[in-house]
Amino acid sequence: MKAPSGILVLATLAVVVMTFASQRPARPTVQATEIRIQIMDSHTHLPLKGRRVEITLSAPDGQFYNKGPHKVGHTGSDGVAAFEVDEPIPPLIDVFLWYAYTCSDKEVYSTRSILDDGAVASWRLTGYKKADKWCTADPQAPQPQRQPGKVVIFVHPMNSLVWSWYDTFR
Repeated sequence: MKAPSGILVLATLAVVVMTFASQRPARPTVQATEIRIQIMDSHTHLPLKGRRVEITLSAPDGQFYNKGPHKVGHTGSDGVAAFEVDEPIPPLIDVFLWYAYTCSDKEVYSTRSILDDGAVASWRLTGYKKADKWCTADPQAPQPQRQPGKVVIFVHPMNSLVWSWYDTFR
């Protein structure tokens, strides 16, 4: 016995609808990229654990605005604080370190340059005896190498009281 043609059409239509419903288009996923900030002692070049690190992400136009997105992290035993940065990648990242005198000639980095090549901060003598003493490395200290996705920053560690005093009078 033959099924009525209307039932056959409905059954075929139901199979087609169920097939398309089960093959929903994939939603575009947001890709996150990891940027690692490593904090090292300026004299010994040893990693500093438990340091508070804050990064501020620029707007797509490369500007930093008052309420710009920022992330806070703490360094682990390897001196590294890792941050997930979502697509679209901001053009610039500003790095701020708490309770330390930063021995670096810059604080703002090109995000693309960090991801592609990495960065190792450098110190140029300033003529200020105390700062130059704090930030000049021991000649025996190992020199870190650039690694994609990583920024190495050297600091003279301070406690919060000393840091706030120097930060106030700089």
